[in-house]
Order: sequence, then structure tokens, then C-alpha cells
Amino acid sequence: WCITCELWRQELIGFHTCPREQVWHKLQSWEWPKHHMNLVEVFMLQNWDRADMNASDLSVSLNVWQRCSEFPDTLFDLAEKLRKSRNTLAHRSSLDENDKRAIFHNIRQVIHHADVAKDLQNPQEIQNNITDFESGDLFKFENSLDEILKKTEEENERIRTINTNLNMIREDQAKTFITLSEIKWFARAALIVVLAAALLLMKPYLQMFIRKLQFQPLMEKTGCLQEYSALVPTSPPLLDYFKQHKPLVGREWMFQFLDEQLKTTKKNGILLEADIGYGKSAIAAHITCANEGDQGIEMRKRLIAFHLCKFDVKQTHDAGVFIQRLVSMISNNIPEFTEAINDECLHSFITGQCDSDPFGCIDKCIIFPLKRTNISHESKEYRLIIIDALDECYETFSFEKSNKIFNLMGRRANELPSWIKLLV
Repeated sequence: WCITCELWRQELIGFHTCPREQVWHKLQSWEWPKHHMNLVEVFMLQNWDRADMNASDLSVSLNVWQRCSEFPDTLFDLAEKLRKSRNTLAHRSSLDENDKRAIFHNIRQVIHHADVAKDLQNPQEIQNNITDFESGDLFKFENSLDEILKKTEEENERIRTINTNLNMIREDQAKTFITLSEIKWFARAALIVVLAAALLLMKPYLQMFIRKLQFQPLMEKTGCLQEYSALVPTSPPLLDYFKQHKPLVGREWMFQFLDEQLKTTKKNGILLEADIGYGKSAIAAHITCANEGDQGIEMRKRLIAFHLCKFDVKQTHDAGVFIQRLVSMISNNIPEFTEAINDECLHSFITGQCDSDPFGCIDKCIIFPLKRTNISHESKEYRLIIIDALDECYETFSFEKSNKIFNLMGRRANELPSWIKLLV
């Protein structure tokens, strides 16, 4: 508790008749100075529905009367009778004359109470209205009701007019947005043309630079897998999402089972299926950052790349980003793969071709280079790629109908070399 909220709490405890009933840490103390309803909540029952709390509701008022010392004890008996009258009206389908008289008597007792009457702005008018209700003389309000209905209809017509105007504004905005989108498209197209021309002029020098580049792969076999690669420096990092997971407890058998299955399976890998919260992402994160002595270290030593999908992070759904990340990390861990990548693949990352043609891009940047890659002992040791929460990359955003990583892997997984295994 900060000193301000603590002082508020001590002050409110002095007015609370049953302070031990209140679970103080469940109250939004920082809202107390802002509105009287946040103070009303202090004096309510713990199980009360706070989302629908209204100070004008009789049940709310009676609870506050009983728990706030500002209201005198003499009100309690009257309040209890009034509560029973309210329940009678709410739960009975019909009332006899005795019930009716008792209810109006209880209402008048509360209104005439000295501590209530002094806060009423128009007590006589209230008394007259109650008398009219009790006698059944309601027709005198007919003109007032007609006037209210007339004003309501006028307000409804005004609201309809406002809605019409808003719709017209929205249509104008939509037209403006389309115009801006066209301008952005032409500007982007012009930029691509300029870049393409520059790359064509620079292509001989670029090829020479890439061939002479002394690329030093980062091949750590323990700890969190390195994402950055000088070969594809624009590849976005996602490791921080995995680092948010707490240390994994238990499930030792799972890592040994997965490793054995990956070694022996003739298929492209393993698909883990379970409801939310069962630890799929925790297992993927643990393998990706395993150290010596940890469960899953054998799979970590064979890990060459990972990706994760988050339904609310659009960047993780992008097929171009996905392909760049895999190329970046595979090149870190398999030097022979780097030699098999051609200039056309790296050119695709610059021009955005991987976004417009993801299937062609994954072929020339991953599938074909991996097939051309010759590694030692490939029959004895698999290489692992982890993709976490693949289902979150499937039709999450309505405007992402293409370039789905879900569809991309579904069609291309069986094209990978046999020594590449997926853990999805």
C-alpha cells in the first residue's frame, strides 16, 4: 500500500461498522478519491456484483446504511422493514389491501425520518406523489407522460439525423482512405523500381562481396539459440517471448521420449497437440535455451532454428519474416547451408518477394539449399527446427488470407530432407 491509499483506508475503517468483513486488497483503492461509487463499494458485501452496482438501488443503499457509521442506528429497523417491502413487491404476483397499506406505511416512515427528510429537496412533492400512488389516482400524470414521450421521440429523431450524418462522414473517410492507399501503393511501387534498378547495377559487386564475405557462423550448442546472423541482419528476434516462461518443472520423461522419437521416425517430425496451458510452449522454450545438465540438452545440441507464432503479434504471422528467420539461424548452425544459398534468395529479402510469393521463396531459400547441403554423419544425427503455436498463425487476422505460415509448412514440410526434423 502506498502512503496515500493507506491513509484513505485508515480513514474509511473509522467509518466502517464491520471492517473485518472487508477484503481490502481486492478493492481498487486508487479509485477512492475519484468517485463516490468507489467509496460505496467499501461498505458493500464481498460477493456483491460490482459491475452492476447502482447507489440508487434500494438494496445497495440499505447495505451502506448498515455498514457505514454515518447513518444512525435508528434507521436500521426502518430499513429492514423497507427491504421486506421491496422483496414483497418484487416476488409476489398480487397484493391484498393489508400488504399495500403496510408497504406504504414503511415507505412513509423512512421518508419522515429526521435524518432522511433533511436531505430531501422536495419532501412535500414526494409525499403527494406517494399519496396519489396509494389511492390509485395516476391519470393526473397522463399529460406529463405524453410530454415525456413527445420529447423522447424528438430526441430519437435527432439521434437518427446524427447517425445519418456520421454514416456520410464515414463514407467520405473511406473514399479518402482509398485515395491515400493508392498514393502509398504507387509510391511503394516507385521505390521498388528504384531499388531494383540500383540492385541490378550493384549486382556484380554484391555477388563479389558475398563470395568474399568471411562468414563466421555462431554454433553454440548450449544456452539460448542465437537468432542474429550477419548473413540476414534484418531478421527480427523473438527469443524474449520464450524467455518469459518460468523454469519448467517435471516432465523429464517427455524430453527423452521426444528425442528417441525424432531419432527413429521416418516422417518429417512430431506434432504436439494439447489444450491451452498444458505446457507446449514451455517445453519448446526449455529446449531452445537448455544448458548442460538440463533435460532436453540433446535436442538443444541438434537445434538449428526456431520460430513462434503469437496470435496478437502480426509480425510473427508474416511468411517473409518466418523464412528470413529460418535462413538466418540455419546458416549459423550449418556452415555448408550458407554455401548453398544463392544471390537470388538474399535478393528476395530486399525486394519483398518472399511476401508476394512465399512458396517460391521457401523453395529457393530453404528447401533447395538444404537438399544441396552435404553434412557429415547426416544418417546418424538429425537437425531440429522448432515451431511453437503454429495454430496461432492460421486465419487470425481477416486481412491475412495469404502468406500463412500454417499453410506454408503444411505444403512444404514433406519436401524437407530426411535429416531435418520439425517439432511443432
